[in-house]
Amino acid sequence: MRRLVAAFLAGALALPVSACAPQRSDHMWQVSQVYLNSAATPTPPAPMYLVLGTSSFAGDTGCGPINGRLRTDEKEHTITVVRVRTPDRLTCEGAAEFYHDEFLRFFTGTLHEDRDGDELTLRNDAGESIHMVY
Repeated sequence: MRRLVAAFLAGALALPVSACAPQRSDHMWQVSQVYLNSAATPTPPAPMYLVLGTSSFAGDTGCGPINGRLRTDEKEHTITVVRVRTPDRLTCEGAAEFYHDEFLRFFTGTLHEDRDGDELTLRNDAGESIHMVY
């Protein structure tokens, strides 16, 4: 079932991003660990995904789809999130909603990218990070 959901999301999420901008990568990143300045466990309770383009992104927080605009700086290895759109109604509650809210709080401003093969880590200036794999 998880593979079916991942395959569906890959197709559904890649289309909006590819329509907005050329792809920097054709990867759908799955959030595997979240390190925030809170006592929360690093493993999200629901699958979270992101597809990053050169000027846009799309994904799912486990509570619903998100998309928006960003700026990339390949030289500095940063992305700057300019705008995030979220659903009017969330499809989750409890721990999944907490991670949705924390992800949106984290996914603002300038984030530093650290890529290593099939892994990507985004870090903010507060020392928080989100680790993703494809």
